[in-house]
Amino acid sequence: MKQTSDFRFHRVAGSRTSIIRAMAAVVVPVCVFAAAGLADPPEQILDAPFYSFDADSPTVQADIGIHADDILAKAPNPAPPNVAVDGVNLGLGQMGDEIDALSSANAGFPNSQEFLLLFSIDRASVANAPPHPLLVAENVLYNALDQAARGHGSGDQFMSLDMFTRAGGPASRSAAARVPATSVQTKNQYNEGGSDFGGEPKDGSARPNGPIPQDNVVSMMLTGRSGGGLGEVYFSVTRDSPSLAMLPGDGGELANGAYIFFNPDALNPGSESVVFASSTDLGLDPNDDIDAMIVFDTDGNGIFNNPIDHVLFSLAHASPSLVTIPGASAASPAAHVFQVGAGSASPSVFALAENMGLGNPLDNVDALDYVVCVIENEPNPTEFDCALQYGIRGPMVPAQSDWGLILLTLSMLVVGAILIGRMKHRPA
Repeated sequence: MKQTSDFRFHRVAGSRTSIIRAMAAVVVPVCVFAAAGLADPPEQILDAPFYSFDADSPTVQADIGIHADDILAKAPNPAPPNVAVDGVNLGLGQMGDEIDALSSANAGFPNSQEFLLLFSIDRASVANAPPHPLLVAENVLYNALDQAARGHGSGDQFMSLDMFTRAGGPASRSAAARVPATSVQTKNQYNEGGSDFGGEPKDGSARPNGPIPQDNVVSMMLTGRSGGGLGEVYFSVTRDSPSLAMLPGDGGELANGAYIFFNPDALNPGSESVVFASSTDLGLDPNDDIDAMIVFDTDGNGIFNNPIDHVLFSLAHASPSLVTIPGASAASPAAHVFQVGAGSASPSVFALAENMGLGNPLDNVDALDYVVCVIENEPNPTEFDCALQYGIRGPMVPAQSDWGLILLTLSMLVVGAILIGRMKHRPA
């Protein structure tokens, strides 16, 4: 009896050991997969933007009906983006045309309203500020420096950790967010819980890209600005776009890359684009290239004439005004954000590159928008609160991800059930 009992004990113990080993064989890969897989989406996903890719983007090069002068909208992955507005509707449509900046009217936006800058960078940008250590401690791991190093920063959206108002900036209220000034990643080029641009490469924030070509987001405006639809559009095109010869100039001059155009009904192929602001209105050189902007057209009339109309913008590398605008750093002027008001024709620095965690000589701000931070039950959120709310989180791990826990639990239950079933059918 004792021998039988010992024998049964060893059989049960051996079976339990087999179960544990078998479960480990499944659980360990599950944990590794979760840790190396896609990042978690933000606590609150920002509105999906309308946006465009540059001509060198693989999605544009693929010849699937997406062009560098089209306004795009996110489609469900793995499908490529939808064309929301064909460039022809804007008076574009020639080979070589490229949208360089987009904005809505932002009519009635008060001077005192605080906001955080949203921006993209180009493929050559490096950035120079690491992720904020307090955000890293909360598993909000990614920013411009990190994503550029991984080889897919040009298809992302980032948010400043400095807060601004139209009257000036930064208007920071949080010491934790001010040291050091940096950015946080708010949208990936692809596949972070819907918080993405549907672009190439098809990799998450946590994965290095290597030499795979990158899509480059060169303009964006959040859909919520116009109730989720597209109507009035403010846009700029590259200085080499051939359709500039066909678009209206101001006072008979030829339009250039430092013009901002306005289309009152971009969804209507018969709607004509007109000049919102010329290079002269903005105090810019005709050879400048506006490659990012936020328009505050106070009365929404499509004319840069109200004394409190206001434009925030960035200029491409090699724009002559980068060396003439007072306060611009010679080290990374293409990563600054400038401002100009109607009637002033005297641009000035609005945000320095370092306010966004940039500052490498290669850095270039390639698209701009903003977000007014709203957090439930938090009437006066700090920049740090906003970053925790809108920032993409680290890879899914069982201790921190509901999906990781679900996958782990299901795997253990399935393996356990199979092995227990086998035990029951073995002879005693």
